[in-house]
Parts: sequence; C-alpha cells; structure tokens
Amino acid sequence: MFKRFTDCEKWDDPWYRNLPPPYKLLWQFMCDRCDNAGVWKVDFDAAQFFIGAPVHEEALKYFKDRVHILDPGYWLITKFVDFQFGALSGESPLHRSVLSLIEKHRVSLPYPKPSARVQVKEKVKVIDKVNTKKGVWGKQKFSVPTPEEVSSYAESISFKLDGGKFCDYYASKGWKIGNSPMRDWKAAVRTWKGKQEETYAPDGSQSRTSGIAILRAKRQAAGLREPPSQGQILAGIRNLQDVPTES
Repeated sequence: MFKRFTDCEKWDDPWYRNLPPPYKLLWQFMCDRCDNAGVWKVDFDAAQFFIGAPVHEEALKYFKDRVHILDPGYWLITKFVDFQFGALSGESPLHRSVLSLIEKHRVSLPYPKPSARVQVKEKVKVIDKVNTKKGVWGKQKFSVPTPEEVSSYAESISFKLDGGKFCDYYASKGWKIGNSPMRDWKAAVRTWKGKQEETYAPDGSQSRTSGIAILRAKRQAAGLREPPSQGQILAGIRNLQDVPTES
C-alpha cells in the first residue's frame, strides 16, 4: 500500500468548499485511486459504493479544468504530477515509472521551468550542508578535542586540568564512557571537575565528603566495625608467631 501527499489547504479553497458533499468525496476518491501519472480509470460503480452516494459524469462541470478527459473512460487530474512529484528527473527510479505512465497515456504536462529545478537543487545543497554536521536522528556528531581545547575549556570553568592526560585517558578507551561512545567531551570535563571537588577541599586537603569518608560514615551508621588495616593484620600475624607452642 503506497502513500501520497494530501493538500491540507483544500479546505480553505472556495472551489472545494462549494462542491456538493458527494463530489467532495469523489474528488478525494479520484486523487487516491488514480495512478502515479494522475490518470483515473473512470469507475462510478466503485466510487458510489465507497462514497455511499450517487455520483455521475456531471462531476466534470464541478471539476472544470482540474480534470482533462483522455481516451474514453480515463480522466487526468491535471495538477497531480506537479503536486506529488514536482520536477521529474530521469535519474530517479520513481520518476522514471511516472514518466513511463505519462508516455503510456500520451499525456502532455507543463513541467516546471529550469529555474525552478535549480532552486530545488540549491535547497538540497543547503540541507546536505546541515546534515554533514549532524549524525543519526539529528544528534551532533562527536569530534575528538585537542589537548589545548580541553585545557582551555577547563580553565573557563575554573578547573585546572591537563588536557593531554585527559585526551590520552579517553584515547586509550576508544573515546568511550563505559561501553557507550562519548557524545560530549565538555560534559566529561565537568564530570572530572565535580569528582575532584567531592574528593578535595578548596585548600587541597582531602574533603570530609571524599569516598573514604562517606564509606566510613555509612559503616558507622549501620553499626559496623571498621575493618582492620593491613598494618594491623601484619601485627597480629607477628604476635601469633611469638606465642610459644606447647612441647
């Protein structure tokens, strides 16, 4: 099942508003059931079945120059091709099928002037320029920063950071955070800054909110004893070695 454009402005067109209701539906039926060249094989029986009202060839007096009679039993919607496809090009597979139907029906249509085609191409070029700066779904493509860019940005947010170390660290990880590709290196710099602020106080001493302090506070709150340090463990082993054994 193929899909087509529909003219939303038809509801503001006095011509369409003044059509009798059955012929409003017939016009829409014709636009949906014609082929890609805009040619409708006249079938009033089918039209009346789907519309639910009688319609006849008197439709021509309502549609006027919007419809042109081809061979007996075939009506051409004159502006259909221009509305659906614009300027046709033999380079497009879809357009080639339309051109084939036009030749089959021996239809002569007024194609857009060359200037109009140039305008369309210029629009495409503008869109392409925009798309080259974006990735899938319009997201900004990631660009690997230089150490100078990293250091400069860090300085702008009052953060002392070695841009070279930052770049080397993420280069060794393939510029990934976990298993996901990095999307914003500036956000990573801000994260580094936040972690450093959690670990160190402004005077450079270890902050009470460091990871170790937080862990100790949680253990105390849970009523857990501090685990022995490595020095305490070694001292205990030495004491055991000094205990005399029974003979």
